[in-house]
Amino acid sequence: MFHFSKFGIFSEELKKYADQDGYVPEQNDIPEDFNFSPDNALNDSQQWKQYVQDAVYRTTLAQQKLEQWQQQAH
Repeated sequence: MFHFSKFGIFSEELKKYADQDGYVPEQNDIPEDFNFSPDNALNDSQQWKQYVQDAVYRTTLAQQKLEQWQQQAH
């Protein structure tokens, strides 16, 4: 898990995957380690798996955008 703010201006897409404290899941994380709202339906293992896969994909995109931006700045 990591805090969405790690990606600065490229974190907007990651906010929707963050828990109430701003932490985004990564591969092999478990829902019990997060502070999601009680009405969140991520307790089902299949839903959690898809949620994490989506978060990982969006994280990869944010990482690529951040790296491109950093390369342009130098």
